Amino acid sequence: MVRNISFMHATQQFKTRTKTVTRRTGWRTLKGVDELCAVEKGQGLKRRERIVCLGRIKVTDVRREPLRRMLDDLDYGLAETTREGFPSGDPLHSPSEFVEFFCRTHKGCTPHSEGLTLLAELRRRAPEAIDWAAMGDVVPLLDAFEAAMESKTARRH
Repeated sequence: MVRNISFMHATQQFKTRTKTVTRRTGWRTLKGVDELCAVEKGQGLKRRERIVCLGRIKVTDVRREPLRRMLDDLDYGLAETTREGFPSGDPLHSPSEFVEFFCRTHKGCTPHSEGLTLLAELRRRAPEAIDWAAMGDVVPLLDAFEAAMESKTARRH
């Protein structure tokens, strides 16, 4: 089964194919041969929200390194922020701004935290997100199914 990987903070960079590397916390079992499904948002979905697949990615390399490396070696940091999809002129092209952003959006992360750096290759694009508003006949069926499942679960407990 293919695991989902969220690009909530870099959806545009993924869609424009300017992002070829990503940093994550956790993901200890990932290997440089895994395939993942890139999604816009994987957690905290509201009722009727669906996971939107952006495409499949092939992990080509995995390494663990502290975020601080981007600050200690400025040339490396600038190269990496470009690979993260933030080119020159973007505020997050600055390694210090990027590291601060990353730590702010990942609970418990500091510049000294060891992160997982994934090098990935976009394999194929996903079809555009389903327009649920245009599928008015399907939505009531999904709602009825969700209600039935919730009712069934409530009866068990």
